[in-house]
Amino acid sequence: MNPKQKPRVRNRNAASLGLALVLLGVAGCGGEEPEAKYIVAEEDQLAPTEASSSTAQSTAQRSAPEAPPGPMTKIEDQNLMRTGLDWRLPEGWTTQTPSNSMRVIEFVPAQEAPEGQAPIAAVVSYWGPQGAGTTESNIARWRGQLQNPRESAVEEFESNGLSIAYFTGVGTFLSGMPGSEPTPMENWMLLAAKIDGSPVGPSFIRLAGPEDIVRTNKARFEQMLRSIHQRQTKASGHSHADDWEDQP
Repeated sequence: MNPKQKPRVRNRNAASLGLALVLLGVAGCGGEEPEAKYIVAEEDQLAPTEASSSTAQSTAQRSAPEAPPGPMTKIEDQNLMRTGLDWRLPEGWTTQTPSNSMRVIEFVPAQEAPEGQAPIAAVVSYWGPQGAGTTESNIARWRGQLQNPRESAVEEFESNGLSIAYFTGVGTFLSGMPGSEPTPMENWMLLAAKIDGSPVGPSFIRLAGPEDIVRTNKARFEQMLRSIHQRQTKASGHSHADDWEDQP
């Protein structure tokens, strides 16, 4: 190198900006964007240092593999008939009597509960034809049950003639009955859904617990959501439940 010649220093920021502009130009030449689908996802953004810290603290929980969907069993329960829906129980799950009168039924996933802690359960609630607030207010309530969320997403979709709003989140879950002092539960995961389309009003289902247990059962929870059908009624003579045998 010529001693009088200054070493060439690349401006990486400028190069990155140039590449980004090129990519934007290419994307802009592709014509109209495809029509958006019904799925809406929303992720909470963290500052880089916060994201790195959260990732380090939660690696064990997120590494829990999801149990693949398997065979399902139709549930015959008098209380569930109040919802106007047919429900299927995922493989390895059981039912139990609700712990209070505000719950219709509880589904207990396969799990190894920590010592001294009761097994977690997916809770089904039904509040009559009027429901319990709008979809937006319920999503806001579920978000409010998590402090410092590392994950937060909402998905809205149609399934078997029903409209389902599905929330997932991970953080410090505020456990407790409405009006009471909540107990913060760190590294918990919340799955919650509002199911609209039943002639007798909306139903709700929620599963909250240690992240590793809930994440392991997440795929089967979602399988159950997508298997829900309207019950057959004398007035209609037919419901989507009639087509159950044809479902994968």
